[in-house]
Amino acid sequence: MTQSLPTQPQAGNPMLAQMQDIQLPPDISLWPLAPGWYLILALVLLLCLTLAWYIRKRQRHLAPQRAALQELSHLNAHTPELAWQVSTLLKRVALHYGPREKIAALGGDAWSALLDEALPPGDAGFAVLLGSRYTPQTLSPEQAQTLLSLAELWLKQAPRWLAGRFPC
Repeated sequence: MTQSLPTQPQAGNPMLAQMQDIQLPPDISLWPLAPGWYLILALVLLLCLTLAWYIRKRQRHLAPQRAALQELSHLNAHTPELAWQVSTLLKRVALHYGPREKIAALGGDAWSALLDEALPPGDAGFAVLLGSRYTPQTLSPEQAQTLLSLAELWLKQAPRWLAGRFPC
């Protein structure tokens, strides 16, 4: 036999008559944050700013390369001045990424040798193709296409190669 507990306070006990319901504390709010969260937010903001700065710096550094690749794609392979135009374009890019006093002085075979150095060993061939810069002969269609593909390959690796070849 179990006895049930009374649900109403007994009138005879004054202490039970003064009891109130349990008061719950207010919900925990998100603000103000703990100091550790402020530190994490500051580090994330610093990381985002550093990443944005690096991306912008890299885009500005590679802008001449992108412009040269675009200009190279617009060159006409059938013009007699193709070798001269490609050589001039490559020289402008090299002057931007390398030391001006060393690269500006290069010409002829030394310039072609510098261009060939940047290419993989089997792809070297600027000396023959750029040798016709100042001749009235035009390049054959195969030679013109080879020159344009070599120039594109050179332009794609020029910033990194010239930085390694001529450290500041």
